[in-house]
Amino acid sequence: MANARQFTGWHVLWIGVGGIGTVVAVNMYFVFAALSSHSGVDVGDAYTLGLAYNSQLEERARQASQGWSAELSSQPGENGALQISIIISDESGAPLTGLSVSGELRRVVESRSDQVVMLQETLPGQYRATVALPYAGRWQGRFTVMDDGERRLAFEGHLWVE
Repeated sequence: MANARQFTGWHVLWIGVGGIGTVVAVNMYFVFAALSSHSGVDVGDAYTLGLAYNSQLEERARQASQGWSAELSSQPGENGALQISIIISDESGAPLTGLSVSGELRRVVESRSDQVVMLQETLPGQYRATVALPYAGRWQGRFTVMDDGERRLAFEGHLWVE
């Protein structure tokens, strides 16, 4: 046993430094990965939106009282594009024509791929647009219907892109 190496304090020091160095390196990687991915912030100023919540409720009640409804649908188009269709009708089910319909398609998991879309009336009460979305998966659509420059209806719907 005369040739056996002893386990000294220097060994313990280097094992501790190596372990702590590994932990710091892994933490730095995770910090970089977190900062370069989705921030988790869905809206820019949640505080201000929260303050305006009662006015949003009043706007929704006004929209509900006018009796308009919108039905969102989609189907695959040419070359991987998506064809979006919205049918807008009044309380009796009659189609509403001559409206301006716009919206935003948002990817649920990140906001870098959001797209603004303008829909055109193709049939009475039916508004359509064709968009090329960069990713498959679930998309959220937020649409606004204007009549004579006044916002008459705002609604959301979900689309699935394959």
